[in-house]
Amino acid sequence: MKFASGTGVGLGAILTAFVRQVFRGDFFMRTKIAAFATGVLMVAVAPWAIAPAQAAEIVYSINLVSEVVLHASQPGDESGTVVGTITTNGTLAGFTRSDITSFDLKLIDNENSSYNFELTPSNATIDGTYSGLRASATDLSFDFADPSAFFLIQPQAGGNSSGMHYFCLAGSPQSDACPAGISFAPFDYKTDGVGIQNLDLAGVVSIASVQSPSVPEPSTWAMMLVGFGMVGFGQRRRSRKVARVSFG
Repeated sequence: MKFASGTGVGLGAILTAFVRQVFRGDFFMRTKIAAFATGVLMVAVAPWAIAPAQAAEIVYSINLVSEVVLHASQPGDESGTVVGTITTNGTLAGFTRSDITSFDLKLIDNENSSYNFELTPSNATIDGTYSGLRASATDLSFDFADPSAFFLIQPQAGGNSSGMHYFCLAGSPQSDACPAGISFAPFDYKTDGVGIQNLDLAGVVSIASVQSPSVPEPSTWAMMLVGFGMVGFGQRRRSRKVARVSFG
């Protein structure tokens, strides 16, 4: 199979060359069509048939904004945002703390950017009972109806106990810095600690979701391949007709 110099060997080029190869030679037409159909099925099904049995890593994206202050000393217009990702090993049933493989959460003070703080495995750890966490193929959720549920990401020193640089989920109050609901502080809970405590947090609530890329389904790939095959077959037949007229 040869490609013109300077031409990228993309999917279209590979498929075109494949189709031309299938319809070239002295084989009977039925044999060609059968071979091409087999190739289509193998290309469409193989990636899913040979995929490893273990679960694939899942990256959940989080983006929460809160304007409920946690301490009386804060101004009434204080607000904060937590944005980033929590990555798991793909486990869904029986999800536990050990299934979280990484995290990257940016704690943003919407009023004073100098207080912003980023939580990563290099500077923070996960604490809590983890009993409230739920994982699905599309969402990472927390059961706020469970009073024992508690999930905390905090710096390796301080965190919730000091009221500094933390992200907390709790089914019941754990401290002034970590009341029931969702709470976090880019700097200090007395300075810019904010929370989300409302009726919407009365049960299992999604806190992060998967941002799925636009990947074609297997059936879409198969239809594309069949389409390329039909185009190649049509071109082959037209070239034969032209040859008969020209040299008949």
